[in-house]
Parts: sequence; C-alpha cells; structure tokens
Amino acid sequence: MKKLNLIFILSTSSIFLAAQSNAQFLPNTLILKVKEQYRPYCNETSINVPSLTSLFQLLQVDKCVKKFHGQKPPEQKFNKYGYPMVDLSLIYEIHYTSAGSIDKAIKALASTGVFTYAEPHYIPQLLYTPNDPMNSSQYALTNIQAYNAWNIHKGDTNYVTGITDTGTELTHSDLQSNIKHNYNDPIDGIDNDGDGYIDNFQGWDVGMNDNDPTWQGNAHGVHVSGIAGGATDNGIGISSGSFKCKFVMIKIADASGNLIAAYDGIKYAAEHGCKVINCSWGGQGGGQYGQDIINYATYNYDALVVAACGNNGADQLFYPAAYNNVLAVASTDNTDTKSSFSNYGYYVGISAPGENILSTWNGNSYLVSSGTSMASPCVAGGATFIRSYFPAYNALQILQRLKQTADNIYAISGNVSYINKLGTGRLNLYRALTDPAAPAIDYSNISVTDHNNQLFNNGDTLRISGDFINYLAPTTNVTATLTCLSPTFQISPLTNTFSVGSLATMATVNHSLSPFTFKVNFNFASNTQVTFKVNISDGTHSWTKFFYVYMNADYLNITINDVFSTATSKGMIGYNQANQVQGIGFAYNNDNLLYEAGLMVGVSTTSVSNCVRNSSGGTDNEFKPNATIFQYMPSTFSNMDTYAKFSDSLSSSMMGLEIEQRTFAWTNIPHNKYIIWDYVIKNNSSATLNNFFAGIFADFDIDASTYSSNKAAYHSGTKMGYSYRTTNPPLYGGVKLLTNSAPPNFYAIDNISGGGGGVDLTSGYDKVKKYTTLSTSKLTAGQGVAGNDVCQVMSSGPYTIAPGQTIRVAFAIIAGDSLQDIINSAIDAQTMYNGLALAVQSINNKHELSFAVFPNPTNKNLHVKCMDFNLENLVQIFDISGKMVYQNVFSGELIIPIEQWNKGVYLVKIKNESTIYTTKIITE
Repeated sequence: MKKLNLIFILSTSSIFLAAQSNAQFLPNTLILKVKEQYRPYCNETSINVPSLTSLFQLLQVDKCVKKFHGQKPPEQKFNKYGYPMVDLSLIYEIHYTSAGSIDKAIKALASTGVFTYAEPHYIPQLLYTPNDPMNSSQYALTNIQAYNAWNIHKGDTNYVTGITDTGTELTHSDLQSNIKHNYNDPIDGIDNDGDGYIDNFQGWDVGMNDNDPTWQGNAHGVHVSGIAGGATDNGIGISSGSFKCKFVMIKIADASGNLIAAYDGIKYAAEHGCKVINCSWGGQGGGQYGQDIINYATYNYDALVVAACGNNGADQLFYPAAYNNVLAVASTDNTDTKSSFSNYGYYVGISAPGENILSTWNGNSYLVSSGTSMASPCVAGGATFIRSYFPAYNALQILQRLKQTADNIYAISGNVSYINKLGTGRLNLYRALTDPAAPAIDYSNISVTDHNNQLFNNGDTLRISGDFINYLAPTTNVTATLTCLSPTFQISPLTNTFSVGSLATMATVNHSLSPFTFKVNFNFASNTQVTFKVNISDGTHSWTKFFYVYMNADYLNITINDVFSTATSKGMIGYNQANQVQGIGFAYNNDNLLYEAGLMVGVSTTSVSNCVRNSSGGTDNEFKPNATIFQYMPSTFSNMDTYAKFSDSLSSSMMGLEIEQRTFAWTNIPHNKYIIWDYVIKNNSSATLNNFFAGIFADFDIDASTYSSNKAAYHSGTKMGYSYRTTNPPLYGGVKLLTNSAPPNFYAIDNISGGGGGVDLTSGYDKVKKYTTLSTSKLTAGQGVAGNDVCQVMSSGPYTIAPGQTIRVAFAIIAGDSLQDIINSAIDAQTMYNGLALAVQSINNKHELSFAVFPNPTNKNLHVKCMDFNLENLVQIFDISGKMVYQNVFSGELIIPIEQWNKGVYLVKIKNESTIYTTKIITE
C-alpha cells in the first residue's frame, strides 16, 4: 500500500501498523478489524476463516474475542449529516504466545487479506505534573470568562461530560452531587436497562469490567473530574465551567492505574449519552483503530471528543488529540502564555488554562496540578456547557463554535513563536454564548498526487484537492487560496485559487475536478517537510488550515518486471525505514517475500558498517547519503537503472568508505525475475582495510503467514543463498553473488531462541554477530521438517583495499516458484551482468555515471542532474553548427525549457573542477 505524504489524513485502504518504538503497547496483543466479506465466518470468540487456522496455530493464539461483545453493525450507512457510520462489530483482540516481534505477527496477519487493519494495543499515558497546593484561586474561570457566561446560562443537568480516566472519588463532597446517575439501572444485581452492563448506576470501570469507577493506582481522574464537572454554587470548594451540567466517570485503567482500556472508554461514553468526552491522556502511537473509535463516537453518536495534546513541550503529533474530529487542547498559564510543558502544532484546535490548576483530590481534598490534562477538561466541561445552550448543534458544530469564539493570544510575547500552533486561541465561554452567528469553514479529506510515483520529485506537478465544509451559518462568495510556505523558486503555484461559491450550513464542496496545482522545480533534500496553508474567505470572515507534504523521498520503487522492490539512498533494500515503512519489500506474484534487507560491510567484530537491525531493538542507520537515489532516463544498461552514493560516516566504527550503488532491472524473459544490486566501494581512509567483507543481510519471510515454516540453504554452483517455504505451493527467494574478485560466503540463520547452533538474533544483532555472519559459513537453517523463521547473509571476501583503491561487489536478488526456477534466473543474471560494460570498465573512469541528461529525445523540458549535489557545475549546450545556445551554473538538478528551440541534435557539455562530460540530445 502507498501512503499519502500528509499529516491529518488516514487512508481508507488497509492499514497494518508496525509497533512504534516511542509508544507503549501490550505485549503479544493485537487489535484486528475483519473485512466485511468475512463476517459469516465470525462469532464472538473466533474468526473461522480457513486460511487463518494455520497462522493462528503458528502464532499460538490463545485468545480471540470480539473487542465489543454483542456489538451490532449500524443499521444505516450514513448519519443525517452524510457522514459514514462506523462499524465496530468486526473488531477483535487477540493474544498469542509465540516468540518473535509483534511487527512480524502484524505482517503475517496482513498477508492473509482477511483484515482491514492489524495494529498493537497501545497504552496511552496520563498527562499531568502534580505539585503541592500553592493557593486557592481559580484564575482559569476568569480567563475563560466563565463568570460572565454564567450570567446568561448555567448549564443543563441533562448534558453530560464523559470523563475517561483513572477513576474518581464518588464520595467527594464537591463531586458527588454532580455525578450523572443511570436511574434505569439501579444497583440490584440486574441489568435493568439491558445495555450489557449490570448496575452501571454511577459510571463504569471498563478497565476492570465492573460497576465501580472509583480511582485505583493514580488519583489523576479525581483532579480531572473537578475541572470538568465539579459542583458549582454549592458553597463548597471549587467551581467548574460546566456549572449545572453533569459528568460521568468511565474508568479506563487497571488496578495499578495503567490505561489498558482507553478507547473502550470513549466507546462506552458515546453509547451512554455523553455529548462531550474528555481524554486527558495520550501518546505518540496512533492507528486506524483509534480513528475508528473517534469516528464512531462522532458520527454514530454525535459526541465531541476533546483531548490533551501532550506534555513534551514539542511540536509533535499526539494521539488521540491528533486524530481527525478531535478538539485538541494546548495548555496556557494565568497570563495566557503557552505552558512550557505543553505540546503544540497545527493540529491543535484551542488552548485553555492548564498550569497551576486547583481541583478536587482524593481524601475529599484539593490539589494544584499542571498539565494539558488540566487544560483538556476545562474545554470539555465548557463544551458541554455550550452544547446545552445550543442543543440543535451537532458535535462538530460545537467544535467549530468554540474555535471561532476563542480569544486570539498570539500577540502575547511568549506565544509569538507558536503562531497558528496553539489553535485559534484561548477558550472564551462568554463569547461562545453571545457572539453573532457566523459561518465556520474547514478544509478536509485532503489528497495530494503527482499522477506518477507519489514521491514528489523535481519536475513533478502536485495536484491538491479536498472538501470545503461549512459547519455553521450560511455564506456566499467563498474563495480559497493555497499557499506553499516554501519559496516559489522551490515550489511555484500554477493554479492556487478556487471559487467555492455559496455554502449552506453543513454543505460540502469537493474540488477534485479543479485541483490546486503546484510545480516542483527544486532539488529538495530527501524527505523534506513542506508546509501548505489554505486561506478561505467570504469577504467578511476568514479561516486557515495547514497541512504537510513530504518531498523527494529518498527511495525508488522498482516495478517494471515480475519482482517488485525498493532501492534507497542509504543501503537499505525493500524498505526505506525500519518496520517496513516506505517501500514495497521484495514482491513476486503479489507475495511479499521480504521482511528486511540491507548492505553490511566490515573488517572485524568491532568494525562493521550497516543499515539493518541492531542489538537494542532498533536499526543501525550508518550510511549517510551523498547523492539521493535517482533513475536514469533513459536507462543505459537495463530497462531501469538507478544510482545512489553514500558513505559510512554515520557508523560507530567508520572505515572511511564511499559507496556507489546501482540497480538494474529488465522486463524481458528470462531476466524478469531478478534485480541486480551493484556496489563500487572506495577506501577514502589512510589505512589499508584487511579482511574486508561485503554482503547483503536478508530476512526473507517466504509467505508472511507461514514465516515460521521457512528454510534456508546454499547452492554452490551459482553462488546463491536462498530461502523457501516448506508449505505448498513452493516459493523461493535468493541472493546470488555476481562478482568473482573474492570468494563467496553464505551464512544461514535460524531466527529462533538459541540460534539453532548459530548466531542468536533473538538476543540482538551486534557487530560481533554481523561480522561472524559476513565472514564465516553456515549453509542451512530451518529446524525439523516444518522449518522456522530464518534469515541469511550472502557475502564476498576477504578483500584487501588500500587507501584510494576501489572494489566492486554485485548481487542479484531473485524470486521464483522452485529451486530450479531461481537457479535458472541466477545463471541468466550472471550472463547479463557479465555482458554489461560496467562490469569491465575502469573504476577510475566512471564520471559519465555521475550525470544524467533526460529525457532524450525531448520536446518540452530537458533535465540535467549531477548525482553529487555538493558540486557546482557549468552546463553549456551547442547546436549542430557549434553555436552556444544555453549556459548556466547549477548544483543538483537543472530544468531547461526547450519548447522554442529548433528541432535537431544538440551537444551538452557539463564541467566541474574535476570532470568534463559530454553527450548528445535530440529535440523533437
């Protein structure tokens, strides 16, 4: 699946989310959503799809239950506003006991095609920093204009804030009178209201599955309860902005205070009448499951979710606050200045007081605490209060009303650095009640495409479209202008305005047929984040929306023959990041055979440079790109040639290497089942490199659903290490050494506890193990008849590389339907490689491979690119008579418009301090 290069957008395609290293999750536990077509195979405690049986056995699944017992699918597809209703009836939680990473389990489940998504069960964290009581003042009520608002309205007891937290103190004298009771289910041991919860009279504990939401482990929820719904005008303790509005506690924690049922709590709150739901918790782990729950609360039950944006003091996405349809809250102090601890970002919707906030505490006491955990219930209680005044407004209309009536706080000196990243301002309840009705327009469902490879490179045209929706008062003459915050010499607008016209309340206009268009005309550094800003206006009111697009991804997908793969700028193969992010692996006939692969080079057990897994659960990203990967157009040696250059300067044991990487792929039979990776490795250090080995580490998962039924072996006749599955039908993947300047070496790895007699990767893959697998042999892996999870290293060495000297090492990565199939491809790859001019050319005469001039022939634009973007080059172009018709200086890439030139042959000359390169082009 290709991922959109945007924030704030979740694809409707299947999502299989790798575990994020900076997020906490339950071990050996996954959240799955079954596709609709498999509903007949599902019941409360099992998914009886035949193709899953062996995989569940392989994973040793000991628990498979519907996440929400008895959940029914929605009776209609859309709500009255046209939003799609969310179906939670096919969401399961499984627990398994097999060894291996959670990411491999996710990949295996994804390969079955049964699931819409599979992701970890994330455990969010609480968001407050308590301190000792300092004073009894409640400056927040003054700042948010609560007292003036109460002169107009005092809330309504029928409107309830759902607080998902660690629990509350049911007997607190400043809370007990404001707890919303469910009189349809009194405490008598019977489920009187038939909602599936026995005696949920005063809330529910979804973490412990009982009817007592009293706090356990952490009194965080007691403090939050007082801010959102503390009793007001009762002559005791504190006041809350919601005044007469009630609250209900939904405890989402276990006995130790761990938030094990956070999103379950949102679901419960929505289903039990809470029109606003507070989430003073979160984390950096976000997936489609969380977005599903948010959409379910919003669309199916018309509930507004309010969430804290986090306490890391950073511009970072934080969930659930960063999900669509959530009102994300940042924290301010008593002067309306951003709290130092508060996160911020374009996704923040509003700010509220969250620093030194006095509220209820356990033991019928009070405490001053700080955090976005305090700011969020201030907004949530206020939202319930405002919703009780505007009962006809839906959840998203209340969200927009609060945003449009907030006080602008960006003129405050401490906030100048955070313009547009603290929402529309600080909450103002009085203005939310009294400001005149006005429209509120948002831009959402944003799509960006280049009608090409979605990598957004120099020369591409970006087409950007989305939905304009007006949530509040009708308006006319709406126009929108899209601005890129990068300079126009980098990205220039072609069409950046759109006439939206009239928008009635809750009306939507999509402009996919008339998108904004922008020309990319700059050689961006890899994965550069570019910010776009949409300004919307009706002549009286204006609205702004920001979003990001990531430019010039430093990888290329190779998809021209029967094997698909991804080449990168930093030595990784198949994927550009760990955990199968950015890339397509190594696929053959719709089967992805690869979990991870990359280049490794080394001279000793203490000196290895590489880009694969390490001993601490991460990845050794030790190759620094010197030239972003590029496709030659037209290709010289194959149907798709790519080039990249990197060094090992990021390595903890740097050897002073410069590595040029080329890949070659062909469309014609019999060369359509392999891709060649060719490396020219130069020693730029002053020391001779002895006992040097270079190889490719590959964790082949031949059929992800049966990755623990694989074996690995070596075919000496073709110098090829390969892996295959023991189940039918046969499927093979291999890596073949093509060069003969040093002997081949193959090491097969049993990726199981103990290592099966070889290196043990389950305890990490350090440099000692890496050099061992580069330099010594183990010819088979896969225990017993069925096999197990295996990896392999195909390498060559030892080499001796003197200072300034280069070596060439090349491999073919192959897929096929049998051992004989990949042997045939290995022979064909060797024949093809031997016939390439580069296989015998002088390494010192390689400058022509450092430039690209394309397309050729051309009739519009001519691209001139230097692979080393640190060099300054002079380009000169001469016509057939020898007259110079063009001259310019450039670094990286230059685009030359030639539409007005005469048709014919031209000579292109490129010069820099060390090279002169010439080539001919034809204009048509």
